[in-house]
Amino acid sequence: KDPNTLFCFDHQTTFSGNGEQDYNFMEALDYDDKAQIINLNTVLEDGLDIFKRMFGYSSKSFIAPSYIWHSDIEPALNKLGVRYLQGLQFQFIPKLKFGDYKKKFHYLGESNQFNQRYIIRNCSFEPAITPDINAVDNCLKQIEIAFRWHKPAVITSHRVNYIGSLDETNRTRNLLLLKQLLSTIQRKWPDVEFVSTDQLGDMITAN
Repeated sequence: KDPNTLFCFDHQTTFSGNGEQDYNFMEALDYDDKAQIINLNTVLEDGLDIFKRMFGYSSKSFIAPSYIWHSDIEPALNKLGVRYLQGLQFQFIPKLKFGDYKKKFHYLGESNQFNQRYIIRNCSFEPAITPDINAVDNCLKQIEIAFRWHKPAVITSHRVNYIGSLDETNRTRNLLLLKQLLSTIQRKWPDVEFVSTDQLGDMITAN
């Protein structure tokens, strides 16, 4: 009877947390028993199959919810056709204890033993999550740093920024900010190219 969870059922939406001393709902690949890896592989297979049936093509990229996954699932992802693993600078590997993780560093374009490439998100545009920060200026500064080091700017931005079912102003405000961000990018860097994760991965692999 957690009030936040009941609220989500009532409004047909999602909620990331579910109380103390329990796994976050979003942490789909977290676990406290290595035997659960087998079940996770089945879940991945089902999820990628649903994706293919829904969109009509197989996904070449994958991102672990909350950036938490064990490298033992990467062979299964490889067999399922996933070539690119999205994430942040660090992968959080479960250590079989609640809330305890090993941090594993990854860099953009790094490949694992299956020749899968890690695509690292180095810019953030999350106005709904960080309302006290100027999301446009913050993202532009991060993009500028990436370009200065001759790296692609890989922007993370979640759906929560653009939904208005609970608060319509959230959608209206943040879509305007997104438009401002994109128009400023085009003005500051007129030769900029916008590509998807799999396109970026293909470009990195080709070089």
